[in-house]
Amino acid sequence: MKRDGDAIAFVLGHKNRNYFATICRMHLVTIGMNSKMNVKGREIMRKNRAALAMSMLCCLLAGCGMNASPADLVRSPKMDAGQQEVSQALSIFLPPGAKMVVPRRPDNQSAVTEIDFDGDGQDEVVVNYKEERNDYEINTLVLGKTAKGWEKRAELKGLAQDLDYFSAVDVTGDKRPEVVIGYSGGDNLDRELDVYAYRNGGMQQMWKQPYKAMDVGDLTGGGTAEIAIMEHDHDKMTASAALYDFLTGKPHKLDELPTEGAINGYNQALIGLAAPGRNALFVDAGIGAHSEYTALIMWQNGKLQNVLKKDDNDTALTFKTYPLASADANGDGIVEIGLQTEPAGSEQLAIVEIPFIESWYQWDGRNGLKLVGESYSDYGAGFTFTIPDNWRGKFTLQREQGIDNGSVVFLYLPEFPQKKVQLMRLLECKRSDWVKVEQDLKKQGAVYGILSQNKTKLVLAVQPADEPAPRSAHREEYQQMRLTLPQIKQYFRTF
Repeated sequence: MKRDGDAIAFVLGHKNRNYFATICRMHLVTIGMNSKMNVKGREIMRKNRAALAMSMLCCLLAGCGMNASPADLVRSPKMDAGQQEVSQALSIFLPPGAKMVVPRRPDNQSAVTEIDFDGDGQDEVVVNYKEERNDYEINTLVLGKTAKGWEKRAELKGLAQDLDYFSAVDVTGDKRPEVVIGYSGGDNLDRELDVYAYRNGGMQQMWKQPYKAMDVGDLTGGGTAEIAIMEHDHDKMTASAALYDFLTGKPHKLDELPTEGAINGYNQALIGLAAPGRNALFVDAGIGAHSEYTALIMWQNGKLQNVLKKDDNDTALTFKTYPLASADANGDGIVEIGLQTEPAGSEQLAIVEIPFIESWYQWDGRNGLKLVGESYSDYGAGFTFTIPDNWRGKFTLQREQGIDNGSVVFLYLPEFPQKKVQLMRLLECKRSDWVKVEQDLKKQGAVYGILSQNKTKLVLAVQPADEPAPRSAHREEYQQMRLTLPQIKQYFRTF
């Protein structure tokens, strides 16, 4: 039964695997299947086990009581009768106690995917898993369907604790996907990249390569994906970025670029749009005790170039006090580089006390950056607030001190520091304190609303009722910057 729970868990990804397996076990307990059940009862239950798994799967696909993200559902096999076949096949071919493994990257992946490797219109099924008693080996099982049913086409193995990367992407230009797998043995160990091609009904290894960070994408703009590899020798303090294509069926190094070697390591390597129609390799590297910088590497004139490098200094333009991963922060499809900005009034604070503003920049098309957005994130409370465009350059923020419940106050900058005129406040409240906090807010006449909540805490938006009026010259602008509670909710998200 545990295998049935594991087999159907891929529908909503790795995070729910234990949930489904537990539900299956609970069902057995509920109907009384235990060591005292008679032989006939156990036989009936054995025959009904597959039906139970399928009924649970159908319920999940119909949305019965589970909050599945769109990405989980899109990346799972199609939700039809074929889905049931896949689930049954996995329950047969996976070993007892198998644990599904979801890759760290790319984002929103599932442990199980359907891929048409040979272009015959029939998808193969690929599942990544660990065996119950071996936490340091990751298996990739490939199943294909024949007229007689499902069969094993290949099984790949990698010595690793985590699956750093998994994707099926065409790197040879033959319009058929290859398998790119990145294995990780741990944070301080080299990772290993394996590339496989599906040939003659099985997997053939094309390349095995150690790496520190990597990504797959069309960096040259030629229409076929390449593989970018980041290397780093901590002892020699050397580092490099290399780009490989596989158009001949073998790895071919297109170029290698020396990069800053005095780093702690790589936090991320990401190929994505730097501008419409122009991909780049965004490399976030740790430096110093807790800092980071980002290199923006592009393919120009047949070479790799760090377009943000200044006077032989890789780090000057994109240094940040704390790590902040490059990402498409504003959802426009272009990757931004995140930097941290100290808000006005924090000059005397220790670094660990500064409520940094996250400033998001895009490549300006030359050798610089342009600001496109700002946000504030509280990683302890688990939320991000996107700064409205009309606030830019006109606000500051402060953390409130001396209270049990965390709070950040957004202030109107033209009146600061003479007056602390609030735009709003975000308050993190312990659930155990909620009754008292709400009573206090009502006494103050504050306008407030719950933005998010869980079993232990709530996050509120608070707008004070009595606020010092700004000077007449600023009054209209200040009023335009005030947000309603529905507007605040639009700019707020949890993570």
